[in-house]
Amino acid sequence: RSSLVTAPLCCVSKLRMSAKAASPSSAARTTSRQLSSAQLERRSLSFHPGDDAPADLNAAAAADPYFSISEFLSYRFNLFVQLVAYLLYTVGVLYSKFIVWVNSANLCFSEWNRPAVFSIQQRSWEQSVVPACRSSPDSLFSGEFRRMTSKQRPTDLGRQVSTNPQTKPLVNAVIYGSVLKGFCHQKRFDRVWVVYDEMLAEKMQFSIVTFNSLIDACARSGDMHRVQPLLEDMSRQGITPNVITYSTVLKGYCSANRLDEAFQLFEEMKTNTTLSPDEVTYNTLLDGCARHGLFDRGMAVLDEMRRVKVPPSNFTLSVLVKLATRAKLTHKAFELVEEISKEFRLRPNVHVYNNIIQACTVASGDQKQRGLQVLQTMLEDKVSPDHRSYALLLRAAVASGNAQDAAQLVRSAAGLRGGHPRTAASGLAQLRGGASALQRDLLTEVLEFLCGPRGDSEMAHQLVWELSRLPGVQLDPKLRHRVASETLRR
Repeated sequence: RSSLVTAPLCCVSKLRMSAKAASPSSAARTTSRQLSSAQLERRSLSFHPGDDAPADLNAAAAADPYFSISEFLSYRFNLFVQLVAYLLYTVGVLYSKFIVWVNSANLCFSEWNRPAVFSIQQRSWEQSVVPACRSSPDSLFSGEFRRMTSKQRPTDLGRQVSTNPQTKPLVNAVIYGSVLKGFCHQKRFDRVWVVYDEMLAEKMQFSIVTFNSLIDACARSGDMHRVQPLLEDMSRQGITPNVITYSTVLKGYCSANRLDEAFQLFEEMKTNTTLSPDEVTYNTLLDGCARHGLFDRGMAVLDEMRRVKVPPSNFTLSVLVKLATRAKLTHKAFELVEEISKEFRLRPNVHVYNNIIQACTVASGDQKQRGLQVLQTMLEDKVSPDHRSYALLLRAAVASGNAQDAAQLVRSAAGLRGGHPRTAASGLAQLRGGASALQRDLLTEVLEFLCGPRGDSEMAHQLVWELSRLPGVQLDPKLRHRVASETLRR
């Protein structure tokens, strides 16, 4: 204990003597601030016997004879905090200046590279030029072209853009492809070939997307005689057809009832190219077989699809149900859906169930009554029916003269009490939007049937009264008057 105290006391005494020599007032301060032995002992704990004091500590001790290591560390820590705060402030100022500089540069660049984008909502192109700052010119321009073609605007806008010196550099195959797709969706196929001739006159660089759009126009319009020249033009430009090209041509052949040529092209695709048919290709052939009721040929396509391990989808299931329905094999539709769903772990959607319901409604015998059972299965599988589901079932009930089923189905679709027993156990039976989601013509057809000789006028009157109280439901006033008259007459 004496060794632990003696060394620090010697160090402190030396520091005090040096401070007294340096300052004339140090004697008075030393007299008034005497350290007790306990304080010296506590401060000596910061030293180790035999160690030399650091140079910074000696300097601090020379300035203040009562200096300790804790005060020294606190002083250094405060300097460090101030330094960090200054650095953060400097970084913040530099960052803010950098952001201002970047925004200024973007604004200058945008003003310099301002492309002219024409608003389709105005008649004059020159008066509707808007800046396309901070946007991709090609994508924005393509979007404007799509809106133009969807709103029945003039068809010579492409020529006007190509002749305008401000917009001519923006005209490329992407823009023309957008115009072609717009005309195809509007079924304005005559304008498609006018645009095609303009592209040839402007010596545009075609792409595979452009040719696929042109072939799609051929398939939609039935002008399959134009496909071969387009394929030859693709070959001259060094563009190789892809799977989408073959699938589009197959769709055109199937739509034109040229199924043999479709299968011939399908075999050429597998033999002469390195392309592998995908799900869309097989679905196109299945749909072609369904159009002609060729069940066996469609099953051969399905077997090949399984063999090459191309997984089917719900669209495939819908086409298979359509294939069995056209072949008048309703029981096969149920078998195929169950088999394919289990094999590929598919969960049938509302479109698959609707096709099955349609297969039941057009069937004869016992299969005709399975539509309501399909609706119950659909609800048990947590699939909500849509307007087509109820439309098929309601028209089937009207055709069979079942007034009770018709009225109860309308109640289930509208969310009213007294719905069909097949839908009572599920909360998904009501349509989104309720009875307003049902078409007015469909409601009128069902209510007129209920007022007729095979219906029930009292049931119709109650149903009309409840439907009229629902929001969004608009019934024909003449129909309401007729229902009331029939009820009073009977």
